Amino acid sequence: MQYFCLITSDQDSTSAYEVLKQRLNKSEWFLYKNTMNKEKVEINDHVIFYTAGTFKMSQHFVARATIDQLDKTLGDNNKIDEIHIKLKDVEFFDNPVLIDLLKNNLDFIKHKNNLGANLQGGCRIISENDYNLILNSNKSQSKVI
Repeated sequence: MQYFCLITSDQDSTSAYEVLKQRLNKSEWFLYKNTMNKEKVEINDHVIFYTAGTFKMSQHFVARATIDQLDKTLGDNNKIDEIHIKLKDVEFFDNPVLIDLLKNNLDFIKHKNNLGANLQGGCRIISENDYNLILNSNKSQSKVI
């Protein structure tokens, strides 16, 4: 089992949080051709969702889930072009966690003064300790959808 942080950004006039809610309400996520680490994602891996950007709920860890199914689309040379992920146990945090509050304690944040550099690529591998630190920072019970 592995741990990942899946990142979404604002799209035009739609906040990353609204995009994320639409996807998670359908219990699905997509990893595209240029998404980092997509080849490493497996069924039963745990994921944390992060909203980048500048609109509502930006720069927050806002939800968690477990990967239930993977549907891979192969392109040239049998390389993965896209992965459609079906999720289970999706939980939105009652108290989303501002990354600034945790950045100094998260191992996957190497550039403490340039958070964006740590969160590029759409899919970051994180440690179990980072995953648990984010979950524990949420502190209150989350609702399962």
